[in-house]
Amino acid sequence: FYHTLTLFKCHLFSGRYNLVAQLVDVRLFHFWKRITKGKMLWLRNNASTVSSQLLDTILVVSVIFIGNPKQKILELWSLMAGCLRH
Repeated sequence: FYHTLTLFKCHLFSGRYNLVAQLVDVRLFHFWKRITKGKMLWLRNNASTVSSQLLDTILVVSVIFIGNPKQKILELWSLMAGCLRH
């Protein structure tokens, strides 16, 4: 049961932080649009996406590994191995 709860918590936080990252992505896209005066779509798109995905990764990894990082890594490996076996 503990592993299921941990996995659920990871999914819950991951979903929330993905939503935050998407909102940041939209804001950054419009910021870059204003700076570039509506030009360079490729730059706006890539800059906002890379920044928001980096934020998402930092938030999710920091929540998952708070506390005892070594123990959390072992738990995650066992969870992933359990999911692969089913």
